[in-house]
Amino acid sequence: MNKSEQITWSNNFITSYIDSCIDSVITKNISEASYFPDFEDSLYSLTDAVLKLSDNRYAAVKNSEIFIPIIIFKGKSCGNALINYLKSKGLTYSEIARILNRDPRTIWTIFQRSKRKNYLINTEKDVISEILVPISIFSYRGLSILESLVFWLKSEKGFDYAQIARLLSKNYQTIRTVYNRAINKIGEKKDV
Repeated sequence: MNKSEQITWSNNFITSYIDSCIDSVITKNISEASYFPDFEDSLYSLTDAVLKLSDNRYAAVKNSEIFIPIIIFKGKSCGNALINYLKSKGLTYSEIARILNRDPRTIWTIFQRSKRKNYLINTEKDVISEILVPISIFSYRGLSILESLVFWLKSEKGFDYAQIARLLSKNYQTIRTVYNRAINKIGEKKDV
């Protein structure tokens, strides 16, 4: 193993270890926090350590746009589908949270709930789709994942409500409502 491979392996090991530590700290019962007087400080310092270690990977991901196949959203909760897809691609909770501009605890919670519901994406075969969605559209926290997706499909790609409804296996009225909600949140006034 050359020096570059050793550094990569070491960084991956440390990142995985710290990520698993965060998982275990987050899942601990709050009543156990009384045994650790500096529990909250430890959690924050551990989170800072993870963010510093993953800065290099995050910078690489941020500089190269990630595209998500739209087929993963079909008939599923968009938030669950997106987080499960990114997790299946080897990203950590911290990296997903930074890419999506969300709280890491939210990402962890969504992923854990989807595991309980047996909602995980099949990682055995790579999903192929004609429409690829840039991950950067999900980084605006003012919109939900579904609102961001519908807004992008309607505004940028020019799809109508019926086409979007078919793509996502959702009701036409749901898509229309979600788009109008996104417009109101963004503050743009468009004819619907």
